[in-house]
Amino acid sequence: MTQRFWEAAKSRRIRTRTIIEGDLRLDTPACLGNGETDDILDLPLLADPLKNLPLLTGASIAGALRAYLVQWEGGYSRAKPPPLTEALFGGERGGDKGLQSALIVDDALGKTSGIELRSGNKLNAKSRTAEDQGLYDMQLWSAGTTFGLRFELLVRDNPDPEQVQIDPALCAYSESELNQALATALTGLERGEITLGARKRRGLGRVRVINWRMRRHDLRNPADLLHWLEHGNKKLNAPDDAVHESTEIKQLLGVSSLLRAKREYFKMRVTCSLDGSLLIAGSGGALEAPDRTHLHSRRAGSADVQPILPGTSLGGALRGRAKRIANTLARHDACDSRHARDLVEGLFGREHKDLAQTPLASRIALTEEPIQHTTKHLVQKRVRIDRFTGGAFPTALFNEQPVFGDSASEVELNIHLREPQDHEIGLLLLLLKDLWTGDLPVGGGQGVGRGRLQGKKAVVTLRQGQKALLLERTWVIQANGRILTITQDGVDTAPDDAPHDQLDRYVSQSLRDYFRGEQQEACDDSGEQI
Repeated sequence: MTQRFWEAAKSRRIRTRTIIEGDLRLDTPACLGNGETDDILDLPLLADPLKNLPLLTGASIAGALRAYLVQWEGGYSRAKPPPLTEALFGGERGGDKGLQSALIVDDALGKTSGIELRSGNKLNAKSRTAEDQGLYDMQLWSAGTTFGLRFELLVRDNPDPEQVQIDPALCAYSESELNQALATALTGLERGEITLGARKRRGLGRVRVINWRMRRHDLRNPADLLHWLEHGNKKLNAPDDAVHESTEIKQLLGVSSLLRAKREYFKMRVTCSLDGSLLIAGSGGALEAPDRTHLHSRRAGSADVQPILPGTSLGGALRGRAKRIANTLARHDACDSRHARDLVEGLFGREHKDLAQTPLASRIALTEEPIQHTTKHLVQKRVRIDRFTGGAFPTALFNEQPVFGDSASEVELNIHLREPQDHEIGLLLLLLKDLWTGDLPVGGGQGVGRGRLQGKKAVVTLRQGQKALLLERTWVIQANGRILTITQDGVDTAPDDAPHDQLDRYVSQSLRDYFRGEQQEACDDSGEQI
């Protein structure tokens, strides 16, 4: 008896194959590392071993899209993927149930615009000085590096009976519902809301798709079937009548609206001027360059490098000041600062060195932004002073080249908090006040007056509420000389409920109530403080 190599009843019954390609561009440098270290670098880049080109693996792309869609559908705190996300990306690893992914994601080779070398140093939270053995180096693909993305969506005609028995709900989604889920996920790349690589919550790895191409193969049509068999693995050719091109993936997939977002967040977009000078040391300078120069980086679409304010420096400054504020409020009424530590670590993450506790990722995302309209970069010569003699320290002459700003200079700070609590909003508003007034400097040379910012405008947005009804409120803080105006938009408020009173309640009530709860827990049954 002749054995059959193929049987229609046992096939996957694929009805359509939709091929989507996109041109991905790095808006900021990205650390797409290989997960290893070498003798020179702590975080080297991952490159294709044959062509020596930047490599962005399909697993990284699929993981970022899956996480984005899970958070979009179920909120930032959602752990288990919603059913539609699972139907599109497949079941979780190790799960007893779940379908095979309906989306095929290819590895992407890139065309680089250069490599940047960044150095960083961990700061001691108490002394605000560099930690011993806290220096690290990493390689980054420069902004402007491009990758060619390729996806293939498989839609089945009739689900496999065995899969239906495992989970019938996941097999019930139509092609239009899968298209809507895919459009929602890819729109995150289109809008620049998805970041890739290491340190992505500190401004690195911000990407954006600038163009999409799509071709749909109906495998029930013999012509489409033959075309896919012959050309299915080739790049899409835009002049082809069957290939459609657009800057919006929603339009290509025929989706009228995206899935409803259930994410809660609190974000501040702050525009500041540079009050004086700023020095955040870069690396890899020329031999004739000053000993320390401010960090410069290339932005997408520009051939020149620009001075930047990295999210790592801003994050370190915010974390240190947040810890000081929290400890001050905790010690005012209570002797235990556990609440202060939990508050700061819940926002900025928990370090890996504390093995007794589970590490936490930062819930605050920051961006890396260029500093606009800086004045001429001057080189300053300095010398270290011997604290005992008051004279110059031997062989301690050095020079620095910071960036200088004035009232026309501008830098934008973007602070995004996921799943905010009211007391956490109060703490961030106190940090905004310190940044706005120049009381919280960033970068090096703070002891000689560097790194101070002056607030010009802040747009504060809060999206919060019940999952079925999320309300978005926006406050605009504007500096007009010495006069500060605050306006509120988004929802109606009572006439006697001024915008500044609404923001003040997060500090005067919510944050203080949080630490009053600590005072009650810090007492034993006898009423004595422990």
